[in-house]
Amino acid sequence: MRLPKFEHLQPTRLDEAFDLLERHKGEAKLLAGGTDIIVRMKHRMMTPKYLVSLSRIPDLDYIRSDDGALKIGAMARLNDIGDHPVVNKDWAILAQAARSIGSVQSRNRATMAGNICNASPSADSAPSLIALNSQVVLVSKGGERILPVEEFFKGPGETAIKAGEILKEIQVPKMNPKSGGYYLKYSMRGAMDLAIVGVACIVTPNGKAGYCEDVRIVLGAVCPTPLRIREAEEALKNKAVDEAVLEKAARIAMDESCPISDVRSSAEYRKKMVKVMTRRAFNKALSLAKAK
Repeated sequence: MRLPKFEHLQPTRLDEAFDLLERHKGEAKLLAGGTDIIVRMKHRMMTPKYLVSLSRIPDLDYIRSDDGALKIGAMARLNDIGDHPVVNKDWAILAQAARSIGSVQSRNRATMAGNICNASPSADSAPSLIALNSQVVLVSKGGERILPVEEFFKGPGETAIKAGEILKEIQVPKMNPKSGGYYLKYSMRGAMDLAIVGVACIVTPNGKAGYCEDVRIVLGAVCPTPLRIREAEEALKNKAVDEAVLEKAARIAMDESCPISDVRSSAEYRKKMVKVMTRRAFNKALSLAKAK
């Protein structure tokens, strides 16, 4: 399947990229790794006349810890995030999510910024980023603004990015060292396939046996956008979490999900799996927290 005709533009500075987006407004798309946009172009889901690549703009591929926060540049590759020793030590749930996306070959090109900018309901990095209370830095000629990742998604394929803006950086706050986090993905072919259901869970014990100081639960692939289940979180906080309490929280998550039926799964099956996977993700996150 051939690509539609387009012109590949390769600025070497951010201000050049802004000028190109302004000059070709409505006809240009940004290109990072290209693993999503090229596929969509091949299937004629989009036909931009211009692709503005970020690959030649220096210093956008960083992954660094700065004052306890993790900062990920727009061109940081998924494999580099998944293999990074600091990310694996202090933000293990994010490294795990990065490794769950696609094949090794695609992760060598794909970026986390591109994964969330594609705004697929099944984007594997999104639930973990939201559970971690992450933010994105959006830059334009007019300056920059910072937006929580939870507010970044507006619908399938739709984000809060305005015309002329570029997602420059993802910022992830310091994770509580007592917390355990886990991203559980269910798909037909493991990492090689899109998630049928995804659940990110972060648990912080409070030192009292069976009690949790904090819990965060975020679902992916079962709503138009990633969905944080605050009611289920509250059902687990500051309570002795036994089977009945966990069952109640998992049922809340199932009830709040609103999946569709497609070629990969029925809506009914997805709902049932939300309940199962919420329980599993919580138990795994709790076991990782207890192991610290």
